[in-house]
Amino acid sequence: MFAEFSASELNLDSSKSSSVRIVKVPRDPLESVLEHLTGDLVILGGYRGSILRSAETPHRQLWVPMKVGLKVRKVNLEVGLDPEDEENMEKSIIPSGMLKNIGPVDISKRLFKRVRECENARSGKLRVHDYGYDWRLSPHLLSRKLIEFLRKLPSNQGENPSGALRCINILGPLRNGDAVLLNEKVLTAHVNFSLRTTWVFLPEDGYCFIDKVTNEEYPVDFYDTNEWVKYRLCPSRKLVKDRTLAPQMDASSSSTEQQQEETYAVSPKDKSDRSKNLAYLARTLAETKRFRAELQHSPAHQAANAYPPIAVIYGKEIPTVFAARVACREAIPCQDAYDNLAFGSGDGVVLAKQAMPPPGLYKL
Repeated sequence: MFAEFSASELNLDSSKSSSVRIVKVPRDPLESVLEHLTGDLVILGGYRGSILRSAETPHRQLWVPMKVGLKVRKVNLEVGLDPEDEENMEKSIIPSGMLKNIGPVDISKRLFKRVRECENARSGKLRVHDYGYDWRLSPHLLSRKLIEFLRKLPSNQGENPSGALRCINILGPLRNGDAVLLNEKVLTAHVNFSLRTTWVFLPEDGYCFIDKVTNEEYPVDFYDTNEWVKYRLCPSRKLVKDRTLAPQMDASSSSTEQQQEETYAVSPKDKSDRSKNLAYLARTLAETKRFRAELQHSPAHQAANAYPPIAVIYGKEIPTVFAARVACREAIPCQDAYDNLAFGSGDGVVLAKQAMPPPGLYKL
């Protein structure tokens, strides 16, 4: 806390008071906001930003305790590929509020503490809700549950979630998986494949790969299952011929592919799994595309003043991936397709220009 003092309070000669600089430090912006904030405040995390627990007592934390990151505990976050697997997921795994910290790394713990300790929260004028959701499930399902939750709030605010992010970084985890601290077995490529929210971040305009010399664009239709197989974007060995060792572009590629085709041709079980995975992929891509289409600006909603006020805090100081540089279009299926990346301004995950409010919404 900072304050201003007069020359007399500092026991200084008043004749020399003109030499004393009085500095007024700006107030903490959050304090100013909390003074005027009332009603219901819902705080929720983004992708992978909610705690997941076992539905069985004592409700052991599955996402993401330090023991999992350090390979001390094993968890299975894979979602079944059938629609009913999502609806029944709460029988085995339940959400439990926003992820506030991972070990010593603070994510939102101090934010919750400051908000809940403000005067309006203590007096009951501000109600703080820690909303958790199972971020692995379909956006349609998650949106429905969020709307149901919002409708039950005392202030009864907001029924029209809007906006859609685009993040091509998701293609790396889809093909190769990604690590949680030191653990590479929690979010394997196949687990990421089964998470319905993974697909929401795919670019609709097909922009992802560019020529590393000429910057020519090589658009890919990420909502076409044939493109996923053709360019080996998918992780499952049952869906593509080889996930981690995609053959490089040399004379041996054709012979390697022929051997793999012969290997997969003799396994009826693999054929069945491949068909199931393809059916899941086609269904999920179609549902995701429909979900994103529903988020587009609606003149009717605008005319009815149905859109809630929206404000976006975005970052532009951290290099953020916006494309992958490849030798040619034929190089997209290769193992090293994501080794040479192009960066722009953003927060490290989402580009600044992609974090803007959706087109058509009211702007101050």
